[in-house]
Amino acid sequence: MHDSQVLLTPPSDLGKVEYPVHLIELVELDDEAGVWAGAFPGCPDAYGSAGEVIAALTSRSPDDLWVREVVAALSRDRKWASWWGSDTSRLRPYLEIVQGRGTRVHATAVANRESIYRYGLDWNRMGAPGIAGSTTPELPAIFVCEDLDEASFFLHMARVPTDIWSVDVDGIWLENGPSGWEVISHPIAKERLTLLVRDVPAGGFKAEQPENPEETRRIEATRHP
Repeated sequence: MHDSQVLLTPPSDLGKVEYPVHLIELVELDDEAGVWAGAFPGCPDAYGSAGEVIAALTSRSPDDLWVREVVAALSRDRKWASWWGSDTSRLRPYLEIVQGRGTRVHATAVANRESIYRYGLDWNRMGAPGIAGSTTPELPAIFVCEDLDEASFFLHMARVPTDIWSVDVDGIWLENGPSGWEVISHPIAKERLTLLVRDVPAGGFKAEQPENPEETRRIEATRHP
């Protein structure tokens, strides 16, 4: 896929949900002038600014909150490519942006606990190395996982003791990150956070064998909140 092309998952309320899901195809024709083209099955091709194209293809206003969030994601993706060290001008060839419901989880070093209690989750306040040893944020964003099972990946690669926080994502915009995880592009207030599992040893707990072989393996740490 060319750097100027981005595939976008349409909003779920379009009433056109089919399997496989048809994607909106966006192509940046002129990055300096901000001119885009777009195509979506059942709609005439659209041309104009990113907001105008996305709005036309989804029958929304350019001022629609989802449209504005997608435009913002397209804009920051160039900056994120440089931050991430990508060899392309855009970090993500595919975008999916949804408004959150319920909770997600976030794993971080125990050393950050007091800062999180005081200020919430904010990469600008990163005082301790990341759980994998990085001394700087991977992106100016908060990485979140669907649940504890998904977070186990981070626990097993952790080089330092880790806490797992529950994040209330109701009404927060979530977008796909560059490596498969969801990200939140702004700091998260402390009022949305609950310490779920504390003091997980470096390397994580071993997964216990379930009594029923058909059950999904789960993290032993979940038994000790």
